[in-house]
Amino acid sequence: MRRRYLALRKPVRHNGACRERIAPGFRAISGPLRPCAAFQKPDRHNGACRERIAPGFRAISGPLRPCAALAVLILSGVGIAWTADYTGPRPPKPDMLYLVHADNLVPTESGEAKEEGKGGNSKYTMPGATSSARTPLAEPIFILQSERLMPESIELYKFDVKGGRREVDLSGGRGSAKALHLAVTRLERGLYRIEADEVLENGEYVLSPMGSNRVFCFEIY
Repeated sequence: MRRRYLALRKPVRHNGACRERIAPGFRAISGPLRPCAAFQKPDRHNGACRERIAPGFRAISGPLRPCAALAVLILSGVGIAWTADYTGPRPPKPDMLYLVHADNLVPTESGEAKEEGKGGNSKYTMPGATSSARTPLAEPIFILQSERLMPESIELYKFDVKGGRREVDLSGGRGSAKALHLAVTRLERGLYRIEADEVLENGEYVLSPMGSNRVFCFEIY
């Protein structure tokens, strides 16, 4: 991903852009260089090149939109806001996404999506019309203890429910699913908070590392 750093006086929202201030006068906004290809290529997490997020910093992902009255500052790395020492609940298992409900952690529905179709007509499905992991939060927060799973690679999509199953169309054509905005914050070494950076409507959703069929499903009700 290509990241740009935009100076601004106060938080703004423009066409779904990130809302929270990253550091005094700065925020990080990233966007994909090409249409999302989650689930479609072999998992490249092991040994893949990755940009490191220093402790206390956060990266914000989502399509980059133009915004007036912003000066562009080019920096290296991913930025960038200090966080207080983390004192919340900790995941019992690594490389698993958990919904944060106050001091409780609810495991997402983990599994492997089934691919249907070939090439540019691919759809990915999960059995069942609803997920076993549910949250009432319209901007859900997740926590991850990372060992092999790269938090920066995770993308968020909304499922369509058809014929008693959940499916997402990632063909890249008209009507295909678009990645929703996420924000990633490094809390400490290997510990990350991942949160929706836009208000989500009720329905079925899936988080998945780019290039992998592994999925973490949940429902907003």
